[in-house]
Amino acid sequence: MAERGGLFLPETVASGVLSPQEISLIQCVVLGWTNREYEKLDSGDAKYLRNCIAEKMMGDTSFEERLMRLSRLPFVPENHLTPMEGRVAFLTEAGFRRCEIARMMDMDPSNVSHYKKRIQGKKDRGVEVPPIEYGLSVNRFGMIRGIHYAVSEGLIDTTLLKLEPEKPLSLNESRTMLMLCYGLSKSEIAAATKQSEGTVKTYCNRIRGKLGVGREYQIISAGIVEIVRLTS
Repeated sequence: MAERGGLFLPETVASGVLSPQEISLIQCVVLGWTNREYEKLDSGDAKYLRNCIAEKMMGDTSFEERLMRLSRLPFVPENHLTPMEGRVAFLTEAGFRRCEIARMMDMDPSNVSHYKKRIQGKKDRGVEVPPIEYGLSVNRFGMIRGIHYAVSEGLIDTTLLKLEPEKPLSLNESRTMLMLCYGLSKSEIAAATKQSEGTVKTYCNRIRGKLGVGREYQIISAGIVEIVRLTS
């Protein structure tokens, strides 16, 4: 790796794909930098480079092909019940009644009912990957394709991303993350899921907290790294 202006750039980039300067911008985006912060460090025009990346990535469908192979939600454990939900589910399946479970777990019977409703809700919703519906912004999805290309080719450093959340994502949080990776904006996610934009923003804030990131493209980058891991 060569150092330039405080950035570590690859010595070589695949011919005809992305230039070192475009890769450096992608690295900055993954680290959560704004266009202005990038331009203070590098003489390049960030908006122009974003347009170049989108144009170059227009014919690259490798990320879409990878998404088609995704069979589980990112950052959701195989058994997606919380430990308490898992214990209630186990005791229920073992034939214990609500009052017996409450005594065994030292909780109010109404709490047992609450856990049972949450368990049933998760079973009803399942853990299916949401249908792929891409966002309308060509530049936004071009950058996402560029991040995927840089991650899958090992052209950028992703070690500063927290790739294991402090707590697993909920089903709704993981689906929201995936839709961001599809290139959807918050308003487009709200329309696709028939939720309010405020609800979508709440999910995004929770994802940020669990992943320890500050910006939306960092959520997307962490999601892309996990998608690559799950489909490799």
